[in-house]
Amino acid sequence: TARRTCTMLEKHQRKIGSAVLAECVPETHILDLKEMEEDEEELHEVLSALREKLADAADLWVLKASESNRGMDVHLFSKDEIGSSAMLDLMTQTQSPVWLLQQCVHPPLLLRGRKFH
Repeated sequence: TARRTCTMLEKHQRKIGSAVLAECVPETHILDLKEMEEDEEELHEVLSALREKLADAADLWVLKASESNRGMDVHLFSKDEIGSSAMLDLMTQTQSPVWLLQQCVHPPLLLRGRKFH
């Protein structure tokens, strides 16, 4: 799950240092609708606070449903669109309870000319 992955990355960060890990893993925020009890107003507040926090960050962000694969439920947003009604609608009208918001890495890391994970 996303929570387990986050815990694993935090352990590696303590072990090898954040500079090495930062080169490999884009800035990621976990948005857990279950923790927010699927309260749309709370989600809006969390996303608004996140948008303010990311004011000086990169402009392009990827929103991914954590339970999806093969490129399903992957959406691009500018940092100004974080918390927009379009983003809220996507997150609340699908079945995925956990979403990841990641900084878009450009150029992407490729293996034999293809993205991988």
